[in-house]
Amino acid sequence: LSAEDWVEGSHVLPSPHPRLPLVKHYFFPGFTPRTGGLLREHSLLRRRDEFQADAGTQDAFWKSLAGRAPPEGALKVSLFAYAGAPLEALVRACMRSGPVWLAAAAGTPMAAFTALQEAGRQSSAPPAFEVVEIPFLAQDRYDQLLWACDVNFVRGEDSFVRAQWAGRPFVWNIY
Repeated sequence: LSAEDWVEGSHVLPSPHPRLPLVKHYFFPGFTPRTGGLLREHSLLRRRDEFQADAGTQDAFWKSLAGRAPPEGALKVSLFAYAGAPLEALVRACMRSGPVWLAAAAGTPMAAFTALQEAGRQSSAPPAFEVVEIPFLAQDRYDQLLWACDVNFVRGEDSFVRAQWAGRPFVWNIY
């Protein structure tokens, strides 16, 4: 999947085999009519709506993922970002807000948060701001994370599309 202009010129181009009378064709999913479009599972939106309507299912999801459910009334935020994303400003905003439950992806986002926390040891986060580390997730579970959060910070084209289908506000961390 790509949002880059060159994809339109490469979609369905022939790719002949060098020794056999076989011709394959390139397929590029994309965002315009001159690409392969975006494929979506038939049941995705129904499953999203059912998940978002069932508080018990969401609590069970959080408990399986983080060992506990977010505090009542907390703003639930997922964070999946590239290295170099301006996470310090996000963390500071979260710390000034009401209760925030930040689900940070393992790796770069969690490492950046840990570094920020260590640099400011003298001023610890208020109890209303909690960060939980989220491991790498299979696509179905990642969709549930997007559905369970109030705001999602995503990176890459695939996560961008999944965040749109989640029907929640999101911020896209492009390259």
